Amino acid sequence: MVRRVTALIPDVQAEIVQEAGHGLNLERPELVNERLLRFIDGGRSQPAG
Repeated sequence: MVRRVTALIPDVQAEIVQEAGHGLNLERPELVNERLLRFIDGGRSQPAG
């Protein structure tokens, strides 16, 4: 469903995180923080690790 919805929104960015639930920020805080910082930085930040 995510892919169908994002296909309708111009310039959308979406990422599917396997084996994660609705509490992604609690389950995978490092990943969420890294992705948010990359988004805020306009995609210029490199993934950690």
